[in-house]
Amino acid sequence: MADVETAPAPVVNLSLLIEYLEEEVREKQLQNRATEALALRRRGESLDKLCMSEGLQGQAGLDAYVSQLVARLRDFPYMSLPGGRQAGCWVRDEVVAPCFVGYWDFYSNQKRGQGLGMWELWTLLCGTNMLLDRLRFAQREE
Repeated sequence: MADVETAPAPVVNLSLLIEYLEEEVREKQLQNRATEALALRRRGESLDKLCMSEGLQGQAGLDAYVSQLVARLRDFPYMSLPGGRQAGCWVRDEVVAPCFVGYWDFYSNQKRGQGLGMWELWTLLCGTNMLLDRLRFAQREE
């Protein structure tokens, strides 16, 4: 039986993941929605108009969106980052996954407790020293 050489996986950079998340934030207008959600929450009003995904409204719609987002983050080819498996595991397990602790189980893609509200999602993605900041820091280490 002849030895079959497999081509090495193409190297990917964190810029791909960062750009995807930045586009999601822009496209979904998460900052505006988060600000509006916070105001609605303070007034005790329904968040249904802000949180829609696949025909779902309110928290169910937001949960469906977070589940899709986590699935995309889990599917990112971390092991193809420069630095290989060691770097990929570090980014996935020490940079990305900890941002979801207490809200969402990153590895099983399951909601924990009350999950994420719109403000919490925006903060998780865009807050100081949160996911995008952490990924940008990790990118400098590539």
